[in-house]
Amino acid sequence: MYYSQPFWQITGDVTLHGETKTVSGRGWLDREWSSQLLDARQSGWDWFSIHLDAGHKLMAFQLRGGGDGEEGSNYRSGTWITPQGQTTSLTNADITMTPLATSVVAGRYIPTRWRLEVPSVDVDVNVEAPYANRWMTTSVPYWEGEVEVGDRASGEPRGEGYLEMTGY
Repeated sequence: MYYSQPFWQITGDVTLHGETKTVSGRGWLDREWSSQLLDARQSGWDWFSIHLDAGHKLMAFQLRGGGDGEEGSNYRSGTWITPQGQTTSLTNADITMTPLATSVVAGRYIPTRWRLEVPSVDVDVNVEAPYANRWMTTSVPYWEGEVEVGDRASGEPRGEGYLEMTGY
């Protein structure tokens, strides 16, 4: 089961070194319940939640196949959300995810720059982690952190988001 609310407006106060500042921003509440982590043939997943500056939201993920390197072994899915909250389901054929650069984090090569393409909704963006060192050593080790989203053609900023990756 999967639950997602991508339209939160967040406000609050942060106190650091005795100084309190008011902060605000956008939030995305997401929760998944499942009975298993991955099929034995799958090596991990890459999950993107993106707030585009025009008000659209994009959730896209891929389950990576058994490490054979074949593009067809990955399963992709996602949801495109308009500023009014209307959703469009995206299939494997709609989404292309290409790692463009890696960083060595905790002795692992982690993709920290991606090209994410969804031609049906006119998305062709670079997604980049400004801070690579976000590895979490838990029972299921994973990388998670904020990402910056820029237009592929112009290089102009298009949004911001969050990325979670396992299996690296």
